[in-house]
Amino acid sequence: MRRALSLLALGATLFTASAQLELGTIRAVDTSAADKDSWSFKGATIDDSITFDDLSGIVAAGISAKLVNFAGETVDTVLFNEDGCKFFRNEQGVVCGIKGARLSVKLFTTRTKAAAIESKSNKTSTPGGKDNLVTETLTFWKVAGTARGRDFSEDLTDEGLTLHVSTLIADAFDCKEKTLAHGQQRLTCVPVVAPVTTE
Repeated sequence: MRRALSLLALGATLFTASAQLELGTIRAVDTSAADKDSWSFKGATIDDSITFDDLSGIVAAGISAKLVNFAGETVDTVLFNEDGCKFFRNEQGVVCGIKGARLSVKLFTTRTKAAAIESKSNKTSTPGGKDNLVTETLTFWKVAGTARGRDFSEDLTDEGLTLHVSTLIADAFDCKEKTLAHGQQRLTCVPVVAPVTTE
């Protein structure tokens, strides 16, 4: 029987209601040994809806990250208090840390090329008949974290995991389980991709 965790939840609502998190991967390792479990995640917001005020709230009040199994049971919660959170030098994000754990929220900008929409003002073509391409700038926030030396309060379930980063919540229900040395259980989960349907 795993020991229960008694933790104080952070009361501040740190992100705007429009902010949404899209997970890349959650990976958790259950060693069945005290203070040896670990988990990590990578994800990003679907847009640039996180604001400077959100970042200031993290620095002022701290932030929590919680791992929940498919049964809705809290596997582990990591609390980062305000003393462990700070802005990056360019203030384009925040990093928080405690012993064995780290969480970052960082602004990321990328450029992608897309076919230009033909109009009177944009009706050019390249030699060879190829479509004219325009460059589009996409801005979003990368959210990542890692926690080592943990003691999971509940068992992992291969049906899926849910991540809570303050008020940001995202699911990853496509999981692969692997047994490592000494009976350790590693669970790697990614979001379920909806099948493409054609009419």
